Parts: sequence; C-alpha cells; structure tokens
Amino acid sequence: MLSPLSFFQAIFLFIFIASSVTIPMFRHKLSYIAFRTAFAAAYIIPYYTIITPVVMLWIIRTAKRRNKKALEAMQNVRNKRELYFSDCSRIWNKI
Repeated sequence: MLSPLSFFQAIFLFIFIASSVTIPMFRHKLSYIAFRTAFAAAYIIPYYTIITPVVMLWIIRTAKRRNKKALEAMQNVRNKRELYFSDCSRIWNKI
C-alpha cells in the first residue's frame, strides 16, 4: 500500500546522493558562483518536502476509494443463500 511512497523516497534519495557526490567533483572546473549555484540547484530536499505530502494524500485517497468499493461490494449481496452455497460449492470443488 505504501510502495509508491517507498519508490518516491528511494528515487529522491538516489538523486540527492548522486548529485551530492557528482557536483563536488567538478568544483575545480567551475567558478565559485557557478559551483554554489549548481550545488544549491541540486539540493532537492525542499522539493521532497513539498511533494511528499501530496504523494501521501494520493495514497490515502486511493486506499479510501479501494476500501469504499470493497465495502460496497459486500453490502450489495442480493441473495445471501445463493452467495453462501456458491462459496461452499467453490470450496468443495477445489478439494
């Protein structure tokens, strides 16, 4: 259920680590201002902080919809006897 959030966090962590390692490698090739600008642009934690609650809201809404559909499917049983015997028949046929 929380796998989208896990993937999202893993991607952001990978990008953050990769940029934090890669940009200092080019420090001697860039001017001080260009280096600081690139380093500041690669600091993605504020973006992560903004986007993570949106992803969590999406996960919560998706779970709510899924639970609501499951509850509606349980409540829309028209013939309880038919449902019971069809389930029993399905179980007996598996054996």
